Amino acid sequence: MLLKRIIEKLKLEEMEKRRRIILIIGITMTIFLIVFLDFIHYGRVEQIELIVAGITITVLLVVLILLQYVKKGLWIFRTSIFSIGILFLYYTFTSANDGYSIIWSLTFPVFVFFLLGKSEGLVWLTVFAICIFFLLFTGHLFGGTWFGPRIQTRYIVTFLSISILSYGIESMRLRFEKKATS
Repeated sequence: MLLKRIIEKLKLEEMEKRRRIILIIGITMTIFLIVFLDFIHYGRVEQIELIVAGITITVLLVVLILLQYVKKGLWIFRTSIFSIGILFLYYTFTSANDGYSIIWSLTFPVFVFFLLGKSEGLVWLTVFAICIFFLLFTGHLFGGTWFGPRIQTRYIVTFLSISILSYGIESMRLRFEKKATS
């Protein structure tokens, strides 16, 4: 219902419609996962984690509301990506949900490239990758989680593979879009 309302109300271009659909799906999945995982681990969740999760959920709910009223959504996409990126970095640092939350950060490149495009997405993803790799290798020095060499290597290879594939898919999508409009 929200999806239909957003798309019909603002008379958006096709690509903007697709981006908003993907954003709504991503936000819905993120909120569901945060609530579900924190509920499962409720007795072991620290208060700061609940605060970070609460702030992220609030920002994402505000984004869902704003999607109904704002025609140009780039700053909304950036806000969503920033808040989810911060959540992923926090989860990596603290090893939230028994360390499994780091796996969800592997979805980050897909959403970044699709929502922001090839060029801006590459900048955002580079900053995120530097931060998350830094946390993987040195987070334990600042009170965070220590990840062993096997996890570090597997995560980096997987993250880079997904990033390269996402970049390639976005490049192909742009080429097809240019051919279709010319």
